[in-house]
Amino acid sequence: MSASERVDERSPSQGGAGGDGRIPFATPITVVFAAALLIYAGWAAFTGTGRFRAVRVGYGVDSAYYIMAAKAPVWSLKFLATPNGAPFLFSLLAKLCLRNLRVIVLVQSAFAVWAWWFLARTIAARLHRPAVRTLTFVAVLLLAASPPIVMWNVFVATESLSISLLCVASALWIRLTGGRPGDRDFTAFVVVLAALACTRDSYAVMLLVVAGIAIVVALARRALRQRAAIVAAVCIVASVLNIAASNHGGRWFDPLDETIAIRLLGSHEATQYFVDHGMPYDHYVRALHKPDAIVFRAHDVTYAPQFKRYRNWLLNKGRGTYTSYLLTHPVSDITGPFDDRRRLLRPEVRPYAHLYFVDLGGAGRVVGAIGMPSSQGLVEVWIGIAALGAAWLALKRRGDRALLIAAGLSTVLLVVHFLVAWHGDALELDRHIIAAAVELRVVLLIVSALLVDELLSVGKRPKAVAR
Repeated sequence: MSASERVDERSPSQGGAGGDGRIPFATPITVVFAAALLIYAGWAAFTGTGRFRAVRVGYGVDSAYYIMAAKAPVWSLKFLATPNGAPFLFSLLAKLCLRNLRVIVLVQSAFAVWAWWFLARTIAARLHRPAVRTLTFVAVLLLAASPPIVMWNVFVATESLSISLLCVASALWIRLTGGRPGDRDFTAFVVVLAALACTRDSYAVMLLVVAGIAIVVALARRALRQRAAIVAAVCIVASVLNIAASNHGGRWFDPLDETIAIRLLGSHEATQYFVDHGMPYDHYVRALHKPDAIVFRAHDVTYAPQFKRYRNWLLNKGRGTYTSYLLTHPVSDITGPFDDRRRLLRPEVRPYAHLYFVDLGGAGRVVGAIGMPSSQGLVEVWIGIAALGAAWLALKRRGDRALLIAAGLSTVLLVVHFLVAWHGDALELDRHIIAAAVELRVVLLIVSALLVDELLSVGKRPKAVAR
């Protein structure tokens, strides 16, 4: 091994295997970032009135379920397995905030500031060049401040909490794979994984995939066997408990109804498959496929007598039929989400900000254009360049292979997240997929930063010592 490679792999100041490289101007950048997010939260919480509430805060139908669940005792099934709601973690946050909407917004925003700072610092500290560290640090924080992401901090919804926890999990994952993890990083990583399962139902399936990866690692790497086994066990337990709570609360019913009405009734093949498996298909059911019909008829599907046969079929055979349909149609399982990849590459969530009067206007669009470009073509080109760059870096920078592997596994998980969310509910897909869209951009920023860092480091490393 040459002297340059030895320096590259062992020196924390050079970033290759370390994680404590100094980030120039990190403090003032962090102050500006924190001030921007907290000022936005204060503006939403304490100025003006909303469309539906006395405060300018995103508060929809789901929000009411979360607040209602927060009134129940923490040991009750009304809290742990809320019907029509979500896993209990957000309701626990609301309970700790005494169900005060302003306090929820401020706490979410403060946690988001820390989570994004932690992720930005963790990524930037792994780089060689100080200028690239600062540029990457800024790029990650600009992503956090982009309207499609920052707006969720002022919503009474699970998006902000789930994105922040995903940032923390990603940062800890980077620290554990080739960095310099602290004594408590592994414990924190396992706890955050379990917390993710308690935030959104889609994370339960993701954790099963994480458990599968951990089992493979345990079999392949003896040195990591104990930790991998712990990760697998925690993920399986958290996932199974969350799925059980979801089943008890019947949280699957509305998403399945919406997916059948919006997507599957529009396909002759899918409709025929479901009819062959006992689905009633009278004019009431056919009418559910009309534009926006399910939004206004969801209550009727649940309670009205004309939907009794369809409702009973959903309760008794709906999930099994949908599962068998997905298993027997693997091509459409992939082509459907791929054709609809726009939602992952440029999610359109601005209408939510308009609806609840929390849109950032022109200033927000400028930040978003830089931090989270909305051009699908640009993002697709970026993905292609990043894929080629990652392959080149894997050969060029041995000290960063662990970080590239971490980014690669994150890519697998975000694709799984996208597929699960896409097949799980056909309504409000852009909102449901926002966390996967965030993770995609984090991966792209990691690979891009490593690529720029390598290009700028060419010729800057010490030459091999002559023997």
